Amino acid sequence: MVKRVAFAAARAMLAASATLVLANAHAVHAETLMDVVQSAQENDPEYRAARFQNQADAEATRQAWARFKPQVRASAATNLTRQEIISSDNSVYDIGKNSYPDYGYEVRIDQSLFDFQNWAGLRAARTLRRQSSAQFEVAKQDLLLRVVERYFTLLAAQEAASAARAEVRAIDAHVKLVSSKYARGAVRYAELLDVQARYQMVLAKQIQTESGIRDAAIAIKEVTGVYPGSLDDLSDAMTVATVTPDEPQHWVDLAVQNNPRIIAAAHAARRGDQLIAVEKAAGYPTLNLQMFHDRRKTEGSLFGGGSDISQLGARVRLDVPISAGGQVRSRVNEARALYEKAVAESVRTSRGVERQTLLSIDSINTAAARVGALKASLDAQEKVVQQLNAAFRAGVSASVDYLDSERDLFQARAEYLRARYDFALNTVRLRHALGLLSIDDIAELSGKMAPVAPSDGG
Repeated sequence: MVKRVAFAAARAMLAASATLVLANAHAVHAETLMDVVQSAQENDPEYRAARFQNQADAEATRQAWARFKPQVRASAATNLTRQEIISSDNSVYDIGKNSYPDYGYEVRIDQSLFDFQNWAGLRAARTLRRQSSAQFEVAKQDLLLRVVERYFTLLAAQEAASAARAEVRAIDAHVKLVSSKYARGAVRYAELLDVQARYQMVLAKQIQTESGIRDAAIAIKEVTGVYPGSLDDLSDAMTVATVTPDEPQHWVDLAVQNNPRIIAAAHAARRGDQLIAVEKAAGYPTLNLQMFHDRRKTEGSLFGGGSDISQLGARVRLDVPISAGGQVRSRVNEARALYEKAVAESVRTSRGVERQTLLSIDSINTAAARVGALKASLDAQEKVVQQLNAAFRAGVSASVDYLDSERDLFQARAEYLRARYDFALNTVRLRHALGLLSIDDIAELSGKMAPVAPSDGG
């Protein structure tokens, strides 16, 4: 009775878990891999942040060019003056109080004739724009990789749950068969206890796999904003092959040439060198042309009369910095340190890309070999299960042998599918390491997938 209650409670928990997964799937937005990618491009916060950062960085060049153009300013003011002359030795001044307003305006044009800091800043701004474009390309390719990884993680989780449900059904049927045989005295009590214990274990495994589905679905929602619905799975027609040409250095050279992370890091180092020149230029002389026009009208003065004065003028101004308290030297030292940091990060990025490229190649070749071997193992294990099932029903084999073979079959099927997923994933990862991953690659992979047949939910 206690065991039956435990079985019922476990099944109720699984039903609730499945209901939650289905409820979350009501907000379905995408099913195919391409649908999920397109949804992520519109809704992923990380990608959107990178896009707006790229737009902000694009303004740096415009701002740098603006320093070469005339700077025009206009100002206007009005004042009310109240004076009281208490005593004066000058007979021109009247003794007494007087109040009068004055007002005027000024238009001023400043044109830089020479400022080396402007030229150095323009070069740094151009490099920043190129660096930002490379960083945005990194964000684009990272998004594609993240979506593919999460898509296949959910596929693997669903496959694991499907296998667990199938195993639960199979052992449940076996429990009934062993119980029937035990009632007739055809098997020992130890065999009945063993099969019941296995049933409990696979129930726990099924609960865990259902939890894995929820977590994988939430991971996709994190980038798309909605829960995914039914997914496409890899078609049996997908070709599995090793990497060609089998020359690792060829792929490393391709990655060094094209990977946007390496390009962005190189631009960051170059910009760091240019910023040293920007900081040094703060101590150089500057030459500016200034033109101005102002007019001031006063309706009173110390002399008692008003005035209306208009001026038009121009001057060339030379500014020679002499001392800033060591600030220029300190900022130059800071820029040099940041440049060395950027160089070190550029080296680290190159080495990391090289490692990722070689790892992806090795992973593709390993997965391709495993797919072939695991397919042969799966075919053989299916025959073993069929034979042991027949032997057990005939009474010439113990139930434990059949259960072990069936467990091995489910594991073999899961490992085979996982190897296929690994092959597809690592193919995408290699394109990512090379810096060549694009939406066309995702479309090609999506074309190798097909809708999953609906499950009965077991």
